[in-house]
Formats: sequence, C-alpha cells, structure tokens
Amino acid sequence: MMNILYIGSDEHLAKKMKQIKGAGEVTMTSFSAFRSGSAGNDAGLVVVSDREVHHLELERLKNDSRPDVSFVYLLSSRANMTVLSNVSLLCSRLGIQVVAPKRTVEQICGDLSAMFFEPYKNERRAKVITFLGTHRQIGLTGNVLSFADDLSSRVQEEVCVLQMNAFNPGIEYIKDYEGHYLDDLYTRIQETKVLTSLELRQNMHKHRHFYYLAGNSDLTKRYRYHSESIHYLIQLAKEQFGVILIDAGADPDNNMCIQSLLHADMKIVMATQQPKSVFLWNRFLEDILKFLHIGEDEFLLVINKYSAVTGYEAGEIQTQMRVPLLGTFPDLGVSALDCELDRRLFTAIADKRDKAAYMKELRRMTDLVMRHFQLTPKPVEESKKKAWGGMFG
Repeated sequence: MMNILYIGSDEHLAKKMKQIKGAGEVTMTSFSAFRSGSAGNDAGLVVVSDREVHHLELERLKNDSRPDVSFVYLLSSRANMTVLSNVSLLCSRLGIQVVAPKRTVEQICGDLSAMFFEPYKNERRAKVITFLGTHRQIGLTGNVLSFADDLSSRVQEEVCVLQMNAFNPGIEYIKDYEGHYLDDLYTRIQETKVLTSLELRQNMHKHRHFYYLAGNSDLTKRYRYHSESIHYLIQLAKEQFGVILIDAGADPDNNMCIQSLLHADMKIVMATQQPKSVFLWNRFLEDILKFLHIGEDEFLLVINKYSAVTGYEAGEIQTQMRVPLLGTFPDLGVSALDCELDRRLFTAIADKRDKAAYMKELRRMTDLVMRHFQLTPKPVEESKKKAWGGMFG
C-alpha cells in the first residue's frame, strides 16, 4: 500500500483517491503545510495541483523530499498553450509525471492508478467510438449517423449516437426528429446531475435501429458545458447501450469534444483530399491534442468525398497525417445534397450506383469494427430483413 499526499484543495478528488486500489492513507494539505514539514512525511506519492503550487516551485519541492518519493503534477486549463508546453518540459526534466488538463476527478484517479497502482478495469461492456473532423462541412454528421444505421442493423448490441458538436445540433439528416436536444438536458446534467440513464434513453430519438441525442441548439451554451457534465452524460449512455458513437465535431477546443475523445475506445478522424485537412490536423495535434496526452497514433483515418482522379491519394494523406487508414467514402456529389434536402441518411441514397459504392465502403468499415470489438451479429435472416428495410428509406 502506498500513502498519497495531495497538495491541493479539491476535497472530492482527495476522497476519490482513497478508492484507488492499492492506495493507502490519503492526506490533503496545503503547500505551506508541506514546506513546514507538518504533513506527508510517510507518503510514497505526492500529487500536486498547479492551482496550489506554481511550477517554478517544483524543483525546490522535489529537492526537499525523499529521493524515493514519486511526484505527479496536475495541470489545469490554460489559454496559453506555450505555458503548458514549457511546464511539461520542466516536469520531464525533473522526473515528475504530468496529468493533462480537462480530466474529471474520476479520470485523474484513473491516470494515477495506471501510473502507480493497478489500472482501472472497465467492467462495462459498452464500447465508445468517437469521430472527429479535421474541419467543418466535411460530412462528419451524415457519415456517423449512416455508420450507426448500418451497424445497428447488423449487431445485437444496442447502438446510440451522441451529438457532441458544440456548433451544430445535427438533425439535418433526420426527418421529423422527435427527441430532445443536449441543451434541453443542461440543468439535469450540469447543475444537479439528476438525469438517469433510462431518462436519457427516453429523451432520445429512435431512428430505425439506433437511438440519437441531437446536440446543442443554444448558441449561448457552446462553451458552458463542464467536463464533469459531459463525462456524466457519456457514463449514462454506457449504462443503457452496448455501442456509443459520438460525433465530436471539428473543434477540439471545448469540453464536449475533449471528453468524447477521452472516453473513446476507438478514435476516428475524418479528412478530405483538401490540403487544409492535413494542415488543420497537424495544428490540432500541436496546439491542443498533445497537451491532453492524445497522440496521432491513437486515431484511425477515414477520408470522405474521395476521388481517385483528383487531390491527394489516400496513401499520401495517411503518410502526411501519420494516421493509419481505415477506409474511404466516395464523393457522392449531388446524391449527398439530395440526402440532406430530403433528410435521409446516406444508407438511403436514391441513386443506385452511388448507393452501391457508398454501402460497399461503409459495410467494409462496420465489418472491421464488429470484428475488432467482437460484437454479436444478428441472425442472418433478421439482418437481411432490416437491411432491405433500409433500401426504402
């Protein structure tokens, strides 16, 4: 058992650290009390909050401690990414582990457990697949919903889609949406956390074989969702569904997108053959994702609106983005616009040639996901019947 000294003021975090398997006594103290020598003499792990201890104090703090003590520095959100980078480099030089910003209390404890104790075992069978676009108007929402439509028609696990694009509620492909929007649940996940998993299901729209919660429709709330609130919502979805697909949008600078990525068992980035896809992806990595300790090797690449006769080749995009290719969706041209105008998914494209080309690629990708997560296929006859239902809308 390793005792933990927490230099900070978050009582909820201190309480949660006591639940880490393998942790001994957890003591919460201030920096001044630690410097006076009145706390933490028997601790094997010192967890330091940057809200309590400035990073320039870290070297003296570590030098004044026993050489066998391990240190972790908890980074909070900062607008200036250069400061985060410099602090991370300083900690690396001092041999201090870092927990990236935007983590919930539960996620911080999960990181600590993985670093020094036994890693948390996720007993839930639910799998989370998060889709991120390199830029807006890339076709992310239509493809995520179509992915859900095909996957849910073929597996026994229940499938839902959470719309986590802070800038788009995502109902342009759903005719007669009857569910609630994310902002309708704002008070019940943000302030009181009284929403239950069953109520979440009941507030969703049922589209053929999957459930869908449309995203934020209140422009004033785009950046007002706390990390804890989105974490809570995704946890509720895990209690009700076997597979959760998340449309995280193309703006990884908000809590909705960040939590969607942190929860993901599979991360998929969607790009096009446009040069700005590669450029913006590398900006995401450099400016945001690396400070969350999320690397490009955690993603799979899907290229949308792909044409073999123009733009970068798929292999070249894969190389420039440093992300392995999962597949490509063909350029649907007018057919994609028709789907949006008629509020139909791409699984219900009217043009037979375009539909055949799209479904071939989509089916190949859902096959890979089914095998990867060992999802349970529906009986062949039932799957065929539901697939034929998709032919007619």
